[in-house]
Amino acid sequence: GGPEGAARRAALAGNVDYLRSQLNRNGFQTLGTPSAIVPVAIGEGAVARRMTSLMISSGVIVNLVESPAVAKNDSRWRLQVMADHDVDQIDKLVASAIASRQSTQVLQR
Repeated sequence: GGPEGAARRAALAGNVDYLRSQLNRNGFQTLGTPSAIVPVAIGEGAVARRMTSLMISSGVIVNLVESPAVAKNDSRWRLQVMADHDVDQIDKLVASAIASRQSTQVLQR
């Protein structure tokens, strides 16, 4: 317990809520219940791989979960949030996610 642990848990919960809300309001679907692991539905495998590549090249680390761990066209990102992340870092992740989605939508047309 202790005050430091309580402060870190509160910071983590705030970061989780902020990340989930920013992703959701920008058209991403977050899955599951709020925790330090934030699953984000991405969809079709080739699109998900391209989006993940774009995220990583922009300096944002995301873990891609694909079939057979999930259904064939149900790829998702497994984001990991820490108490030490700040709003600017979370905003960068969301902006990169939006940009990666826009880049792949252009390819799909």
